[in-house]
Amino acid sequence: ERALKRTRREHPNVMLIKGSHNVLPLGPFDGLTAVGVLEYFEDPSVVIKQLFRSLKKNGRFSFLIFGNSFGLVSPAFLKNKQSIHDLFRRVNAEYRVKKKIKGYTDFWYVWGRKA
Repeated sequence: ERALKRTRREHPNVMLIKGSHNVLPLGPFDGLTAVGVLEYFEDPSVVIKQLFRSLKKNGRFSFLIFGNSFGLVSPAFLKNKQSIHDLFRRVNAEYRVKKKIKGYTDFWYVWGRKA
């Protein structure tokens, strides 16, 4: 709660949204960031398409997706770099994908801009 108040105070032009992907504001937004979100959806491609509809042309995006963690198996769409590419190819975007492993957790970073 403190972090939320601080962000609103220091960055009044940033909109923080907590809630269902079905009730996203229409936008358009200059950028979007989603941390620890996509791995909870059965079909994240639907969510990605909805998020991209709210993003301006040339708008920037960044996703942090948690993969295998402490022995818990990640969703099928996180099995390798190719499966991440398959997921994001469905949207008109220029992007990069990078995997990192820190401790017992895999992290996937996907970032770029809407074309």
